[in-house]
Amino acid sequence: MQDNNQKSFDLILIFSVFVISIVGISMVASTSIPIAMNRFSEPYLYLFRHIMNFVISFVLMICVMMVPTQKWRDYATTLCLVSFIVSLVVLIWGVKINGSRRWIPIMGHSIQISEIVKFSFLVYVADFLDRKRDDLYELKSILPLGLITFFVVTPILIEPDFGCVVVMMYTLFSLLWISNMPKKFFFAMCLTIIMLLSFIIILEPYRVVRLLSFLDPWGHRFDSGYQLTQSIVAFIRGGLTGMGYGNSMTKLFYLPESHTDFLFSVLAEEWGSVGAIIMLLIYTVIILRCIYHAAYRFNKDQLFESYIIFGWSQWVFIQVFINVGATTGLLPTKGLTLPFMSYGGSSLMTQFIMLGIVLRMIKSPVMERS
Repeated sequence: MQDNNQKSFDLILIFSVFVISIVGISMVASTSIPIAMNRFSEPYLYLFRHIMNFVISFVLMICVMMVPTQKWRDYATTLCLVSFIVSLVVLIWGVKINGSRRWIPIMGHSIQISEIVKFSFLVYVADFLDRKRDDLYELKSILPLGLITFFVVTPILIEPDFGCVVVMMYTLFSLLWISNMPKKFFFAMCLTIIMLLSFIIILEPYRVVRLLSFLDPWGHRFDSGYQLTQSIVAFIRGGLTGMGYGNSMTKLFYLPESHTDFLFSVLAEEWGSVGAIIMLLIYTVIILRCIYHAAYRFNKDQLFESYIIFGWSQWVFIQVFINVGATTGLLPTKGLTLPFMSYGGSSLMTQFIMLGIVLRMIKSPVMERS
């Protein structure tokens, strides 16, 4: 039976995303000009690239909205397999930047493969939990998911891209929590993965150094804690109402990569705590709107759609949480972009692709299971 109560686009969700995107463009303009001038003697290089990425992302979103939901379900396993193969390829032929081999050069541009893996992994997990909805009480039915997760995240850890793995694992946990999986299996899987990730942190000396600088940033302010202390300075300088757009001092080579990982710090310096809180509230609107639509589909027994929408909301949440937490000193610094805002084509395109899929699912009438 068809339910026609929900067939229109969520204008609040769309408006919120585009407000954040426009603010992102303005902040990339503010932060990237001195960096681009210093590196390439072209002040607007990063801005033009970001605008181009935004246009491409918008076109991709429109294209994805034309794809029927069933197609993602049909090709979920294939997508996951292809992304796994590509993540192996990047370990061999990928471009190494800042000690990590995460990018594949294509037609003069670099594609960050981990973003594709996050996307395909979410689609696969949503399809798996939907197909196994009646078998999640059996351990043998859950083991394949554990094995697939292991194989998918291993190349990402080798790159290394620990932040990507954290996002993937949190998204996985959130989907397992709302599924029919017995809580004893859920906690056992969570504990196992957390222990493995903790062991991986200890194995890498630079991660231990990063953790120590997080615990005492001012004691390491001239080396490993430099980024964090400069970020905190930006927040202090911004105060309540900010220094005014374009008037940040920390972006003038005091804060490295201010147009990517630390964009929120410059925003807080120029727009103040008021501006920063407003942006966080808009992110909250996006997440809550997605949770609302996910709950609606869940109640109509449309689990695949519900898992995709809810999973994306948690993906956005955890990246915002980690990025803002790292810039404010609440979490160790981690190279994760701020969704829809930070400079980075792969991240921006992936987020708009997910938005397109979610909007298609929201607009499609619900076909209730009989």
